[in-house]
Amino acid sequence: MIIDDWIYLSALLLSTSFGFFVRKVKNTQNRQLICTIIGFILLFILSGVHILHPLLLTIINATIVLYTSKRFCHVISFVFCFTYLMFLRTSEYFGIPSPPEIACTAIMIMVLKMVGLAYEVNIHALKAESSDENDKLKEVYSRINPSFFDIIQYSFCYAGILVGPYYKFRTYEDLFHKPYSSYVSHTSF
Repeated sequence: MIIDDWIYLSALLLSTSFGFFVRKVKNTQNRQLICTIIGFILLFILSGVHILHPLLLTIINATIVLYTSKRFCHVISFVFCFTYLMFLRTSEYFGIPSPPEIACTAIMIMVLKMVGLAYEVNIHALKAESSDENDKLKEVYSRINPSFFDIIQYSFCYAGILVGPYYKFRTYEDLFHKPYSSYVSHTSF
């Protein structure tokens, strides 16, 4: 095993162990903030100065999701994120040093999260427009309306940042805001 594999394995084991401690934090906003800070620190340790790539990716994608038409934000996000990923994977040809492989893995997962979020926002906005006859249904479908800070927190949440699993923004919200989330067993399958 090369040193990068040991570092990656250590980071995975470390991030898995955080779940036990994060569950003990009762305040939802504090728990979200802790998850974001842990994810950011993990990514910074693994990528160093290349932390700028995930930051740039997340900030630009958040701007796309929030300030472009909900009808087209998913397409713009898709094009931007995958173009940026291609640029990142070929950056040495432009004279920019490539990020470490571990950082590239995390960035690929973040790309999936950002594009998935844009698709969720698009789908829910279109369903909210089409459900005029039922206000309750319209309320349910318009629930996916993240703020800039929500997008940052979703992107940098330590859960799934290194290896996955990919989870939707709705699942992320449910993790912190549903009353049953603190009662789900974390020890049995």
